[in-house]
Amino acid sequence: MQDELNTRILVIDDEIEVRDSITLILSPSSLRDNQIQHFASDLFDDAPPAYVTPYERVEFTVDQAANGAAGVELVRAAVAANRPYAVAFVDIRMPGWDGLETVQHIRRFDLSVEVIFLTAYCDHTIEEIIHQAGPQVGYHLKPFAPDEIKQIATRAVYNWGKLKRMERLIDAHRKARKEYISARA
Repeated sequence: MQDELNTRILVIDDEIEVRDSITLILSPSSLRDNQIQHFASDLFDDAPPAYVTPYERVEFTVDQAANGAAGVELVRAAVAANRPYAVAFVDIRMPGWDGLETVQHIRRFDLSVEVIFLTAYCDHTIEEIIHQAGPQVGYHLKPFAPDEIKQIATRAVYNWGKLKRMERLIDAHRKARKEYISARA
């Protein structure tokens, strides 16, 4: 299933600490840390975690941008290379382009990327955000817990995959219908 998921994540935030935190949280080393915890529990005869949650099995690839313009360029290049991002974590308050303006530029290249706005401030209502940023958006307040980021990212990559499967299904239906109509003519 891992190879079916687009686990490419983009973090756009002017604070390096935030970018690095999300990258660390979503890095494959987090999976290794979980495995180390299991080994340590065996070694020290502690009770191991009862189960591994699905978000602990997903390995993300994370890229970073320090501002909106750099993030938009990464999105443009990813789409051009046919390797789009599934999720973009975007800070709302940034110098230069703020998060909303950044996402408006991103939407010129990619309508499918799921955007998760991160902010410590509630400058806009969710209605304003959706109206200006388009579909596939979420909103999460800073500070955040590592498990929250993992869960949000996992849900978002699965949602991105569902959207792409639905688009393929619709295209296949259109093609089949067109062929059917052509055959009957």
